[in-house]
Amino acid sequence: MVAAVNWSWRALPVCIFLAFVGWGAWSVLDSVEEPVVEDWWHPASGLAWQYQQAGVVDPVPGVGLYVLDTGLLSAPDVAALQADGAHVVCSFEAGFVTPEVSPQVELVPEEAIGDEVEGIGGARWLDIRDTEGLGPYLTALVDDALALGCDGIAPRSVDAWQHATAYEFRGNEQLRYIRFIADLTHEREMAYGLHNDSEQADRLAGDVDLFVSTGCLAGGGCDLYQPALELDVPVYVVETRANADRFCAAAAETGIEFIGKEPDLGHERIAC
Repeated sequence: MVAAVNWSWRALPVCIFLAFVGWGAWSVLDSVEEPVVEDWWHPASGLAWQYQQAGVVDPVPGVGLYVLDTGLLSAPDVAALQADGAHVVCSFEAGFVTPEVSPQVELVPEEAIGDEVEGIGGARWLDIRDTEGLGPYLTALVDDALALGCDGIAPRSVDAWQHATAYEFRGNEQLRYIRFIADLTHEREMAYGLHNDSEQADRLAGDVDLFVSTGCLAGGGCDLYQPALELDVPVYVVETRANADRFCAAAAETGIEFIGKEPDLGHERIAC
């Protein structure tokens, strides 16, 4: 009896220690956050698709994805395409504004408007470094797309760092701008598509849901999308300078979804 009593007292600190460790382990497990669930639509590879910046939007048999300029759309237009089983990604200019015509331009701080965009009358580059000042403007553009019912957005001209502007942009500043818009988009449970800026595709493959390019064969830049394809992020490319035999061969080789268009980027399309 005495020996048993002495053993139990010696074991008491060990029991206390084990109980403490167990409580701590359960506390840690209990405090682990649930994994973030991405509630927005993620496009799958292999979707037949359409791209337009001009003309009248009409349904195309078999097409499951439309990338369309918001100026061509109304909410009923978007709903009609979705009723046919398609998804709609809305596109708009996010790297420059045309003060006379751009939507929500009154929200752009005057000091964030830079030099003229070469070849586009009246358009002016934005200071993409100023995400705080441009935040209300960019939020309004994303909310406009949300109000249309778009499944996602693919803002254009988010490659200002490669152009002559009033500012000296760097690639990292462009990345920050793109990710800022992508976060706004994902917060509203919409997909974000990177429009061009293929030179930074490898650094953005984990941040975006699809890639859209207006031509990569002519400049030999299609291989820049390989990191995205390896992550199963679909890549959609419009070619206006290559014949169907060439871009269809590239599609079979790379897994990129190519279509051919006339330079006006209207309704007509050539698919593989």
